[in-house]
Amino acid sequence: MKKISFLLVSIISLSSCQKMFLGTDTGNPFNDGLSNGQDCNKSTKRCLKNPYILTQVGHMCRRLNACFQNDEAVCNRNILSQTGLNDVLTSLSVNTYSLLNNKYNQTDKIKVDNQSFDKCIQSIDDIDCSSDILNSAYIIENPNDYTHIHKILFVHASCLNTYSEVER
Repeated sequence: MKKISFLLVSIISLSSCQKMFLGTDTGNPFNDGLSNGQDCNKSTKRCLKNPYILTQVGHMCRRLNACFQNDEAVCNRNILSQTGLNDVLTSLSVNTYSLLNNKYNQTDKIKVDNQSFDKCIQSIDDIDCSSDILNSAYIIENPNDYTHIHKILFVHASCLNTYSEVER
């Protein structure tokens, strides 16, 4: 009798907690697919956003905000979709951060150098607001124009070496 009572209490307790196992309180980093509806990984049908890419874009926008008080949310959206990435990162075949993120998630052909990434982030954070590099990447008179934003990566050689495509 005690075993049955214990079993019933256990089942009731666990069934009341079932929603707890569906995700996390802070959100689930997995999406059901890409913004264009394609699956990131055909076997799992889930997509993990690349923390390197989003972190780098986030640091770029925070620096622009600190220097020019631009809207960070608008900045993030614009940088992710702005073409010209492969004009600066010439080893890449993709020309936007969004496409780089998609390729990173769909294939194993994008390699990230962690040391270069860390140095690049630090260099972006340390850019002086009056530097020629920052002022050539973002023109305050055109606050919604991110056409040249990728020039910010010239701040340090590490930024140019963070991502690479590998043949497999």
